[in-house]
Amino acid sequence: MLLIRSSNDIKIKVSKLKTPKIIQKVFKTGGVLAYKNLKRSKKKYRTTVISISISIFIFIVMSTFVDSMFGFTGNYYNMPDYNVRVKYAKENLNEILALDDIEEYFLLYQTKGYKYLKIEDLEKIRLKEQYLNLEEDENGKMKKGYVSMQVIGLDNETFKKYAKKIDVPYDKVKNAGILIDKVSYYENNEEVYARMYTYEEGELISGKYFDDDTNSYKDMNIKLGAITETRPYGIENYYYYGGYLIVDVESFKNIEFELDMIAINSKNPNQLEENIEKINTGIGVTNIEEQVKQERAMSIVVKIFLYGFLGVITLIGVTNIFNTITSNMELRQKEFAALKSIGMTKKEFNRMVNLETIFYGTKSLLYGIILGLLRMFCNI
Repeated sequence: MLLIRSSNDIKIKVSKLKTPKIIQKVFKTGGVLAYKNLKRSKKKYRTTVISISISIFIFIVMSTFVDSMFGFTGNYYNMPDYNVRVKYAKENLNEILALDDIEEYFLLYQTKGYKYLKIEDLEKIRLKEQYLNLEEDENGKMKKGYVSMQVIGLDNETFKKYAKKIDVPYDKVKNAGILIDKVSYYENNEEVYARMYTYEEGELISGKYFDDDTNSYKDMNIKLGAITETRPYGIENYYYYGGYLIVDVESFKNIEFELDMIAINSKNPNQLEENIEKINTGIGVTNIEEQVKQERAMSIVVKIFLYGFLGVITLIGVTNIFNTITSNMELRQKEFAALKSIGMTKKEFNRMVNLETIFYGTKSLLYGIILGLLRMFCNI
């Protein structure tokens, strides 16, 4: 009678249900019975495994997303070697540097009019397809290719500190330039990082620089002293496709520089900010320490929300797993009653149910983890 009522759920082929030898060897009779029960109820077994696998998959994807997001923002909100940044202060430089509460400062200069060094030597440009600019020649016919390299100057003391920061002897670079040219581009839908140029240390970087006196471009050669990925003080989070050439303004008098930024390390950044604004309200002052505090506070709020959301998803997944297994057990009450009626003890019954749960969990974990890892690698 029981077999007739369960005929829609349990289908047994004429051939004997085969059990892997390892299950029989490790789990004995209880394992064999548990395995055959799952094979007899393939529809319920498959539904349970899929349900649990989806819960595991969602947990892996969400936890990976949260961890990667806060790993990125954690790096972004790190404090640099200074806590106050000042812009538009070239008219009041001496007054600012004379203020109290300044422990250390770095001066960063831009070329006057933000002029660039045009690199036209195509053999030295590695990423021509991605970043090459084209312009017509004087006759309006041929097109010349070039990449604009940004030249940034540091005062002598700041340049020495920067050379020490990147672990390069000052004597090696004092009359040369330090190149930062690592950029990113997309190839086959993947982000690739590579150097823009093929320059090596000791080579001359040859380019054209616009001369205001003659109103034309002139040739300029700068020896390359070092190559690094570390940006100087003030532009840690800035990126320019043509790369940066960092020089000592004292060594390159032929380039006209203008003060662009003062990076200050202060023992009292709030008071210093007020004092600078008193000098001139047109000066742009950024209290980085206060800004980072606010951003970190916002990050904590978002983190609490996202981890709370992840906790809810986890709770739903766990509840779903328990409900699925419990429902499956309830639907098999008649089957369990039949097993007990033919002499199965309570201990043997519990062992069989536990082994079935292990089989469910192992297969679900396997599928869920594989799907989760595939989803993770698709985003890398």
